[in-house]
Amino acid sequence: ELMEPMGCVPIVTQLSSYEKCNDTVTMVAMNHNQLLLQAVEQLKKEMETSVFVTLDLYTAFLSTIESMKKNHDGN
Repeated sequence: ELMEPMGCVPIVTQLSSYEKCNDTVTMVAMNHNQLLLQAVEQLKKEMETSVFVTLDLYTAFLSTIESMKKNHDGN
């Protein structure tokens, strides 16, 4: 499971009155996701008969955040 943009979760954004994501924390999640994808690809090569699936929460959460921001900025 790929991590969501952790710098945008409420516990982190409360420091900026919920207005801004923390880029440093988000970079940690991005690094985790990259390493996870590499590990899954390696497992797929080593264990050809097994099926490995990742769930991309990062893109889903980021899309939702961007959509909400657009709606907020447009109103």
